[in-house]
Amino acid sequence: MILIMKNLFTYIKRITLFALIAMASSCSDDFLEVPVKGKLTAETTSDYELLLKNEDFYRQTGGIRVGLAPDVCLLSEFAQSFVNPEKAQAFQWTEDVYLSDENMTIVQNHTKNLYAYNKIIEEVPNSLEGTEDEKRRILAEALTGRAWINFDLIDYFSKPYNASTASTDLAFPIITEKEITQTFFEQSTVEEMYQHIINDLTTAMPDLPILTQRLRPSKGGAMALLGKVYMAKGEYQKAIDFIDDAFDEFANGAIPAGLYDYNVDLGVAIPSNPILGASSIQPIDHNENPFGRYYDNPDGGFLQETFLTPETIALYDPTDPRKLFFAGNQFFSLPSFPVYPAGVFKKRGSGNTPSRAANIPDLYLLRAEAKARLDDLAGAVTDVEFFRTHRLPPAGTFVITSFSPFAFAISQGPEVPTAIASDKNQLLNFIMDERIREFCGTGIEWSTTRRIFSDPIFSGRTYVHNEYAEDGTINATYTLTEDRLVLRYNESFMNQNPNFINNP
Repeated sequence: MILIMKNLFTYIKRITLFALIAMASSCSDDFLEVPVKGKLTAETTSDYELLLKNEDFYRQTGGIRVGLAPDVCLLSEFAQSFVNPEKAQAFQWTEDVYLSDENMTIVQNHTKNLYAYNKIIEEVPNSLEGTEDEKRRILAEALTGRAWINFDLIDYFSKPYNASTASTDLAFPIITEKEITQTFFEQSTVEEMYQHIINDLTTAMPDLPILTQRLRPSKGGAMALLGKVYMAKGEYQKAIDFIDDAFDEFANGAIPAGLYDYNVDLGVAIPSNPILGASSIQPIDHNENPFGRYYDNPDGGFLQETFLTPETIALYDPTDPRKLFFAGNQFFSLPSFPVYPAGVFKKRGSGNTPSRAANIPDLYLLRAEAKARLDDLAGAVTDVEFFRTHRLPPAGTFVITSFSPFAFAISQGPEVPTAIASDKNQLLNFIMDERIREFCGTGIEWSTTRRIFSDPIFSGRTYVHNEYAEDGTINATYTLTEDRLVLRYNESFMNQNPNFINNP
């Protein structure tokens, strides 16, 4: 490990202290006190239960991932509309996404929650009044929440997992203390952080409940997250095993967890009005998100920031209902408004991203990828086709694709073409295209991009962001490089922590 003899969070500590106090008070008006600066006190088991209910644990602001993912582009006429400057920097994959004098929102938010989880982990076993089962369950939820935060942080500030370099590649510090006033940190390695995440999840699993609510961890949710962790490590059989176990757990939950069928569930698949797009399902009710951890996505609402690229739109069958979540002209496809240039589209509908901790479409496509990598092509095709039957109409279905002007198409169906199904590399690329079709405009594919960037199987893929002029010509192009798969800590952060080793 590399020792850091500096207060890592000097520049956000004051913000974090007040945020923690606010978070605690938002859970209950009377159970927490602040008798000493930097310390929060709770006594009963129910106090810690209330602390776990805070919204900050499952929802965070900031659409930086949408700007990083390669499935988006920019229109010059809207280039000044970015709500936060780091998203504009992220779109350009600049060396420093965070400007020199601003707080790093990701670090600030996650660190605040880490301290709260650590407080629960350390104190709830000795809390008053609760049963031992209640205490173990609350502890397990906090361990799972901490694992999620660390998995998200490593996805921003550490290199993608590489078994040959993970023991020396630097990661975010492993923070297990509850005190905001802590002044001594050790910058971990990627290997150490992954092992810490795995240990937290495996420790938590026996005491987690079945799925009873989607914004709190369940046993199935922890299994799904651990499957994603092993997928990021390239341990594909372990990923398959834990995703299998997660599906089994979800099947026995007290509330539904599974795929919506876009051919049947019209409230999900068909836009309810031309402005808002598809009917919005709140995270607490969304069957496809059994372990909800969200980033607000302004691009899913009215903001004209990033757009879907022509290459992204070209991946869809004309009859794919998912295209109904997009708009090809201003003011959400009303025919009297101008068409966007260059064939770009705007995502519309809910401003919530799919859960990044565990969502059902992601699990099916991850398991399919893992099976294909292990040469179980038939198993991979089965997973992909099962997923696609919940998105595309059967082959031969007559579908009206436009009323003005009138147009129709015949569905090619959800089946994987035979030539692709029998070729490992083609099948893996097909799965990656399916991921884009499902998750474009949400930022989820930034994690996938990091994971496959140097994989020779996907060497034919390009990672560029284009900015289009009003006449459809390209004003600027930005190309993703390997160094920019990792965010750098900004100048303010580094000035406060001169012994910290920054990313390239």
